[in-house]
Amino acid sequence: MYDSTVFVIGAGASNEAGLPLASGLVEKISQKLAFRVERGHLQSDSGDREILDAFNIIRPPHGDINYLLKAAAQVREGAPYANSIDTFMDNHVENGEIQTCAKLAIVKSIVEAETASTLYSDRNNRQFRDERAIRSSWYGVLFAHLSDGVRREEIGRIFERVRFIVFNYDRCLEHFLFNALQIHYGIDRRTAVDVMATLDVVHPYGVIAPLRWQDDREGIDFGESVSGIDLQAMSRRIKTFTEQFDTGSELSRIRNAIVTGTTLVFLGFSYHRMNMQLLQPEDRCATRRVFGSTHGLSEDKVRNVRESIGRLLGRGSLDAETDDIGGQSFDETHLVPLKCSELLYDYAMSLFIAGRR
Repeated sequence: MYDSTVFVIGAGASNEAGLPLASGLVEKISQKLAFRVERGHLQSDSGDREILDAFNIIRPPHGDINYLLKAAAQVREGAPYANSIDTFMDNHVENGEIQTCAKLAIVKSIVEAETASTLYSDRNNRQFRDERAIRSSWYGVLFAHLSDGVRREEIGRIFERVRFIVFNYDRCLEHFLFNALQIHYGIDRRTAVDVMATLDVVHPYGVIAPLRWQDDREGIDFGESVSGIDLQAMSRRIKTFTEQFDTGSELSRIRNAIVTGTTLVFLGFSYHRMNMQLLQPEDRCATRRVFGSTHGLSEDKVRNVRESIGRLLGRGSLDAETDDIGGQSFDETHLVPLKCSELLYDYAMSLFIAGRR
C-alpha cells in the first residue's frame, strides 16, 4: 500500500480565486432573493431575473409564484442568522419552497462568482483571467508538486496518490486542473479529458453542474451565462446535509478516503460540526500526518479543531504522544494560521502531493 494524500477543501480555498466565503455567499443569496412586492405587484427591478424565470417555470399550471416569493423572503431574512447557507437549509429541510429558493440562489451566485474569478477562461482559451494570481495561489502550488517528476509520457499517473473531498458547490478545482494539464504538458483537450477521468474527487453537497468537457449534454462551462431553465436543472444537484446522508455510495467514497489516506490536508476548511460528522468513518484510519490551514481562527477555536480532528481519526487527541488504540503516534501534525497557498508552499517537502513514485 503506497502513501496517499487526501485533501479536504472548503470555501477558503476557492476564495483564493475570488469566490465568496460562507458569509459572502449568504449576502449574495440575499441580494438575489430580494424581490419586492408593492400594492400587490412584483417590482421588475427587484431580485434576480433568471431566478424569477425559474419561479415561473416551477409554479403549478395556472398558479402564481406568491408561495415562492414568500419562501424567498424567509431565506433572505433568515439565512444571515445562520453560520452558513448549508446550516440554514438543514434547519429548514422539511420546507420544500425554502430549499428551492435557496438552491436556485446558490447556483446563480456561484455561476456569477466563477465568471468574475481569476480562474475564468472562455471555452476557446485555456489561459486564466489572471495567470500570475493563479500561479501563486494554492492551485498553482498544488499543480507544481503534482507534476514534479511526472513526464509527459507518463501523465496518466499524475493523480494516482491524491484524492479530494470538496465541500464547495463550485468547479474551481476541476476547471483549473483540466486547463493546467493542457498548458503545462501541451496536450489536447481529448487527452486532458482522459487524464481528468483518473482524478478522484467527490463533492459531499453536490456541484452546480458538470463542466461541458465532463458532460456534453448537461454540462455548463465555467462561468457560463445560464437561463431560468438551466437554474432549475442545476439546483437539483445541490444537496443539504440530510440529503447527503441519504446517498450511501457518495458517503462511502468520502469515508473510505479518510480511512485509507496516510496524509490528511485541510485547506480553507471551516471544521464545522456537520461537516466533520459527515467525514467521520467507522473504521480505524491509516492517517499518519495531518496538515490544516487555520487562517483567521482564534487560539481557542484551533484547540477545538485539534480535538475535532482527533475524534475524526479515532486517536483521542492530536496532542497525545500515542493514540488511544494501538499505541501509535502521528508522525506530523501541523495546524497553522496560514492561507492555503502558504501552507502548501511552506510544507511542500513534507506533504506527499507529488505524482512521483
